[in-house]
Amino acid sequence: MKKVVRILLIAAMLVGLFAVRSVSAQEAVTGKKMALVVKFLGNPMFMHLKEVMEEAVVASGNTLDTYDAANDAQKEANLFADLITNQYDAIFIAAVDYVASAPLIDQANEAGIPIAVVDSAVIGFENATFSVMSDNVKAGEIAMEALAKYMDYKGKMIIFENRMSYAVSQRSIGRDNVLRKYRDIEVVNTMNSPSSIDQAMFAMDNFLQADPDITGAWGGNDLCAQGFVAAAKSAGKEAGDIGIVGIDGSVDSIALIKEGWQTATSAQSFGKIGRASVEMMLKVLAGEELEERDILIPVELVDAENVEDYVFD
Repeated sequence: MKKVVRILLIAAMLVGLFAVRSVSAQEAVTGKKMALVVKFLGNPMFMHLKEVMEEAVVASGNTLDTYDAANDAQKEANLFADLITNQYDAIFIAAVDYVASAPLIDQANEAGIPIAVVDSAVIGFENATFSVMSDNVKAGEIAMEALAKYMDYKGKMIIFENRMSYAVSQRSIGRDNVLRKYRDIEVVNTMNSPSSIDQAMFAMDNFLQADPDITGAWGGNDLCAQGFVAAAKSAGKEAGDIGIVGIDGSVDSIALIKEGWQTATSAQSFGKIGRASVEMMLKVLAGEELEERDILIPVELVDAENVEDYVFD
């Protein structure tokens, strides 16, 4: 019995020792210069990501410089070249284009700089040091289910999305998984474009002129949904005439759901994405092994039934 107790005590001491070593290693990572390259800071969700990550990095005793690629793959490539030249200790990237941005992962690896894919991935993102993203297939599925239900599983709908984004391409897979179940819903028009409120409004104006009886609109993110709402108002529609869904869980779209203009949003947690990304990078810089290299953060549907209880993160 004494031998068993002794073994248990030693095991407990070892666990405690490893825990202390782990915390100490991360605390020892200070004075590092990190960079975050974001596809478009005009999207409030990416501004929130920036703020969350800056707070976490500064709290750890390090610095984070943020750069806006402004939805321009060439600008993103130029920024990346500067980061490597300036010998940053770590890089986070929310990529502009999942094809054109792919070589950036290899460039960081060749330079020996840890690189994390955050939210928006690229082809071959598995070669990055790690990735933290929303469950985008699920996001597309639950947004489409909400829209189909609102449309009573029939009628005409439109799609506006940015297929250059890996995240949106995954959301489209989820959407199409659901659409295949509802044969009485007809997609009458689509447009592929970088996402902005103005672009989505312009597209929706044209869609409504071509098909005034559209009853559903699916946007690749909440900026698209907000553009749809602006176009619907301009066309003299009333709140609720068109089912409109987006993906993000942005503050502005939450307000539109409360007003009855937007049907639902698949809410991401950029707070969780940002904090997890920083925590994992600190482990990497401390020389620790990551238990998991590719993390998917859960999403949740926000609609009229639960919008008052939703907490933005």
